[in-house]
Amino acid sequence: MPLIAGIAAVTIAAAVVPSTASTTPPAAAAGTVAAGDYVVRRGDSTYTIARRAGTTVQAVVAANALPAGGRRIHPGQRLVIPVPGAASATKAAAPTTSAPIRRVQAAAPASPTAARRAAATPRPAPTTSRAAQQAQVRALIEQVAAEHGVDRRLALAVGLQESGWRQDVTSHVGARGAMQVMPANARWASALAGRRLDLGDARDNVTAGVVILKQLRATAGSEDAAIGAYYQGLPSVTQRGMYRETRRYVASVKAHRSRM
Repeated sequence: MPLIAGIAAVTIAAAVVPSTASTTPPAAAAGTVAAGDYVVRRGDSTYTIARRAGTTVQAVVAANALPAGGRRIHPGQRLVIPVPGAASATKAAAPTTSAPIRRVQAAAPASPTAARRAAATPRPAPTTSRAAQQAQVRALIEQVAAEHGVDRRLALAVGLQESGWRQDVTSHVGARGAMQVMPANARWASALAGRRLDLGDARDNVTAGVVILKQLRATAGSEDAAIGAYYQGLPSVTQRGMYRETRRYVASVKAHRSRM
């Protein structure tokens, strides 16, 4: 989930590194972090700190009101480490990304005749399969990349890394859609695209990711830096260099591209 130009993260969370599918890291056997104050050291991330403390990334982020899902921490920064029990409380309070539960009144028992009619009524076709959705998103990425003069293989690789070419994905920090764009970056992406973009729309989401990638490619100085900035944020990459997890992200994206 990238962090762009001090605006907030387009984050990224997806196929290979690091996984955002589970944000409750297992407790480490050694090098634990006690609840209370903690000073960030070189090489730390909210994931590793939460893991050593036996809590969750969400709990650490919430306890410190960290922006962009806690990706922008730096050595010397002082954090409050919540007690492990706070993790479950944070989870309980966090909004879910699943569809809201709809409560309806129970229907009266159907008569035998109605039951037979219902059985004979054709059921609607199933919704779009995951494979079909992925094919549609891939085609969108290729088309939008061509429209904006971006290497289609690079855009495809970033989309695969971010979401597995799926529009119905929202990360634990709120990054949305096929290109895992943070809502805070929608206005910036809209300015780059020259029109208002709706991240819930597949084409607009892909457009947002592609124009951001194009802007980074033009300003980051190298392709590796542009890919890393999509994940870590250009200011952070420029000032601190790529974190270890960012280097893994860059390697993964380039490996995807080599197979396109």
